Amino acid sequence: MPGGRRPETDDIEILRGIALYPGPGVASTELADILEMTQQGVTPRLRSLADDGLVEYRTIGGTNVYRLTLRGEIYVAERELDGYES
Repeated sequence: MPGGRRPETDDIEILRGIALYPGPGVASTELADILEMTQQGVTPRLRSLADDGLVEYRTIGGTNVYRLTLRGEIYVAERELDGYES
């Protein structure tokens, strides 16, 4: 990654990256590229978000493809609304 390691990425940034990806889901490698993280950095975070019920995945051709659950969609929407209340 050019310029060294990126500062800490919040869970909401990961969730937004999934929400904004144009397709039915996003692979961890693609999400890592979007967020300027390594796949090794994003994968455990995705597992944690899955454990929390905010994302789900299915394996397609040996690749885990992640998408938001309804709970994850609500979580992102609430955070977006919070950003507009000032």
